[in-house]
Amino acid sequence: TGFEENSFHEVPARLLRELIRRTAFATDNESSRYALGGVKLEFEKDQITAIGTDGRRLAKMTGPISTTGDAIDADQSIIVPTRAMQLIERAVAPSDAEVQVAVKGNEILVHSARATISARLLEGRFPDWRKVFPDSGGGVKLDLAVGATHTAIRQAAIVTSEESRGVDLTFAEGMLVLSGRAAEVGQSRVELPISYDGDELTVTLDPKFVMEFLKVLDAEKTFILEVKDSESAAVCSTDDGYGYVIMPLARDR
Repeated sequence: TGFEENSFHEVPARLLRELIRRTAFATDNESSRYALGGVKLEFEKDQITAIGTDGRRLAKMTGPISTTGDAIDADQSIIVPTRAMQLIERAVAPSDAEVQVAVKGNEILVHSARATISARLLEGRFPDWRKVFPDSGGGVKLDLAVGATHTAIRQAAIVTSEESRGVDLTFAEGMLVLSGRAAEVGQSRVELPISYDGDELTVTLDPKFVMEFLKVLDAEKTFILEVKDSESAAVCSTDDGYGYVIMPLARDR
């Protein structure tokens, strides 16, 4: 099928690939909640937001787009199956300039230099991501290096097991201590120097969720980690429109 739409959104190819790479991994195809097996796309006249979640963590990425034609309802939101999103990512070359995206009934049409892809949309309720991101303030905000944090969490996670899969992140003066433990292996303790001089604070996170977030970032860059207390979600963000929320694990060990 060709692409003959008069009303569509134009998304920079590089941005579209990044949107998919940074949200598709957080979706959940196994869930009985059908909608979680897809990436939600919210279109406004000049920006697109993509959201992926499995109920325990949520990734969202926002970037600029342009909109052509007047038949488009400025605020459109749809859920595209994760597998279709991964196919779209492969069909779009980083060297492409703009990709045309149109929503028609219950399908999405994506037109790039190489291909036109049509995918059926998912029905169902999707969590409101605005409610998942806690109101800013009151928490500790830290600027962390992507590469060093990834290495530290990977080392701390080596001794975790299915029963005790959490890694404790303890923020103390000048130091982030990452520790994991598993009955049969013992304990790990990795120290990362940070600029922090507040009260000691510990949050327990699933290291897989942290590593999957860090993996889609440039190792040379930094990100902001915001932590309030052991019961509140940890919020990670970058300066290019990417946010990631991780629900903490109970510290029952």
